Formats: sequence, structure tokens, C-alpha cells
Amino acid sequence: MGDIVEGWESLEKLSDYPYMFNWVNFEGKSYPVRSVDCGEEWGTQNISVESLQSALHGNDEDETKDPKARAIDEGIFFYVDDAEFALPADELGRRIADSLG
Repeated sequence: MGDIVEGWESLEKLSDYPYMFNWVNFEGKSYPVRSVDCGEEWGTQNISVESLQSALHGNDEDETKDPKARAIDEGIFFYVDDAEFALPADELGRRIADSLG
């Protein structure tokens, strides 16, 4: 595993949350990813933090040119900020579904 992205260095930060998560490694850093039920229309999807999205896209928000970055990005359904990522799964899923309309 690479260096954990800033803000997620301590696994203790997540030890109080009742969900499992994984890490995605990109350019020497590890970013948290979790599966969340986003409602009947969207189903269970992979969610990660906005810092991963920024790392994958760089300055181009619309397109990921690097093949590895593109493959990772295609596996993530939605990106949220750190505070939202730490929400309980049902609340996070509701927020994502609401934002997608």
C-alpha cells in the first residue's frame, strides 16, 4: 500500500464506523473506497473521496487520459468529501441518490 492520502493516515479515524472499506492506490498514495447502497435506482456502488478524483483527473475535470487513472475512475460511481465519506451508509446512500435526482 502506498502512503495514505492526507486526512486518512490513521486507521483509528475509521475504527468507530460500522462499515468496511478498501484502498485504491494511485501514484504512491492510497485512497479510501467503500461500497454504498444508493437506492433502488442506482444499487450498490463504489464511492471514494474527492481527493482521489482530483488525483485521477489532474487539471482536466472532464477526461482522464492516463489508462490506469481511467480504469480506476470508471470503477468509482461517485466522489464525496471526507466528511460525507465517513457518514453511515444509509445516510450517504440517500444523499447520493438525492443529488443524482
